Amino acid sequence: MLPLPGTRTLLAASLLLVAGLLGLDLATGDNLSLGAAYALAPLLAALRCRPREVVAVGATALIAAIVAAIVIGQPGGTQQAVQLVTVAAAGALAAWAADLHRRS
Repeated sequence: MLPLPGTRTLLAASLLLVAGLLGLDLATGDNLSLGAAYALAPLLAALRCRPREVVAVGATALIAAIVAAIVIGQPGGTQQAVQLVTVAAAGALAAWAADLHRRS
């Protein structure tokens, strides 16, 4: 089994994932809904990063999802609200998992 990359590598990869998703989301407009995909970034960070770093990635992902919704012109819909809650919940769960991992 291959070892996991280091903390800085996963932190950078998580933030690059957010940036890539935001770019793709803005490029495709309302043709493709990527709102819940932003939840992958804090989950990736939780593999090795400290809880505070995971919270930062989760907040960045949530802000990116909100910005995408506003720019694309879909803020306020039920589907958008569910996607944003999914991103926020994934960020919180990822931070909790990172904290549990640190304590063990």
